[in-house]
Amino acid sequence: MIDKISMGTHKVDMLKYAQYYEDLANPFASYPNADEIRASVETLGDRSIHIKALFNRKVWPLIVWANEIVGYILISKVIPAQHLKAFTRLSKVVTKVTRAPNKPYAWWVKNGEDLACLIDMERWKDKDEVEDIGLVQKIKGFTIINEAPKLKEQDFEGILTEFKQALTLMERSSVIHAKDLFYGDCVVITDLHQKSVLAWYSVNQDAIYIKGSKGLDRVHTIIHELGHRLWFKFLTAQQKKDWTTWHYKCAYAKKDVTLPQVGDELPFPIRGIKGKPKVIKIEAGNYFVTETGFMSLSQIISFYRSIALFPSQYASTDAEEHFSEAFAFYCEGSLKDEHLANFDFMFKR
Repeated sequence: MIDKISMGTHKVDMLKYAQYYEDLANPFASYPNADEIRASVETLGDRSIHIKALFNRKVWPLIVWANEIVGYILISKVIPAQHLKAFTRLSKVVTKVTRAPNKPYAWWVKNGEDLACLIDMERWKDKDEVEDIGLVQKIKGFTIINEAPKLKEQDFEGILTEFKQALTLMERSSVIHAKDLFYGDCVVITDLHQKSVLAWYSVNQDAIYIKGSKGLDRVHTIIHELGHRLWFKFLTAQQKKDWTTWHYKCAYAKKDVTLPQVGDELPFPIRGIKGKPKVIKIEAGNYFVTETGFMSLSQIISFYRSIALFPSQYASTDAEEHFSEAFAFYCEGSLKDEHLANFDFMFKR
């Protein structure tokens, strides 16, 4: 086993990581009354004093080290197919944890098995070994890494083409710092856990993940995720504050909204319905898209207000998502009206 791995100024003790994992996997092995304590834990969970004594002390450093190891793996290793799902789940979890869990035992029960996949990572192939067989490609400062073992070669090539298209649009834009975003890893993986999610940006790793399967507008999605990098890494606190003010100005603007009628297609997807959902009847203020499935009037109004007041419905989520959506539409040349004028004023070079 590798004793230590270096990540920038940090060093992760792999032997200690493995020992902490073993301690948490068999937390009461050395206790003479282990069965009694284990029964207490299963009954009380995080209310058990034994949990406070052991799990609080070891879960947090394990999470911190796991985050470092995940970053090292993404840069240096090829993830074996049998570990890919566990690694993908774990990487998404640990990169979002910013403090010790309030319920360390519950966190361990949910994620403990996935943490085990990191222990033997020194046996995984180095990326340098597979560059010559097309699993790693370099594009304008990015390293595109294919971690989806079943992805067809032509589909990977399609993703590379879409990535190049996204970067070309960004290069041609006049957005401040747009070209400064051209660096780091972009990892193509099998699953992002939500069918509607095509990509996401990990702030801690400063890396982009892209789903390998086909989906909607991936060029737009790639630019959107790099918009998150621009937000976190390059915008000043004042620029974020000014944009947040604009976000709430949009949210509370007065604008008439035309609601759909029977036979109209809804301009947003609905889970479980293929293609564009259509209103088939309106009864008691409910908009039915199937014989039994409906959206309430308040839901319909909320969606249509979001579409009317923001560049997209998703942009209404919060100021950061609003910025990333506006950035993508701006680079694509499809940001309109007051949204275009404001983005030009705030972020044009």
